[in-house]
Amino acid sequence: MEYRRFKDKVVARLDPGEEVLDSIRKIASEEDIQTGMINGLGATMDYDVSVYDLNEKKYYPVHCDVQSEITSLFGTITRKDGEVYLHVHMQAMDKNGKAIGGHLLKCVINATCELVIDVIDGSVGRKVDEATGLTVMAF
Repeated sequence: MEYRRFKDKVVARLDPGEEVLDSIRKIASEEDIQTGMINGLGATMDYDVSVYDLNEKKYYPVHCDVQSEITSLFGTITRKDGEVYLHVHMQAMDKNGKAIGGHLLKCVINATCELVIDVIDGSVGRKVDEATGLTVMAF
């Protein structure tokens, strides 16, 4: 991974074998990003996303191991208990036009990934919402 910071923006390139969430977490730690927005695209053939069932208060994972284009990757960087907290969603499409997306659990890059992080001046925390079971933003 290589990246460069331009004032309130970080532009990064991930290489084959690198994992997206680990890479974002590393950048956020090294650059001391407290709050930010993530956007990206690229290619993968090993990723896990999930969907949250509100009634069961449980995530259901989906694994994909087919060559796919990342058509949308976006999310937020905040902090929980002083540590980087990522909330990222991703959608990817295979060569047959089948798209799978959801809450990102893991994504290993197989060609390249381009990320842009918009750094927001300030800090937003996280707390568990008892009604939904989700870890939501805390202001």
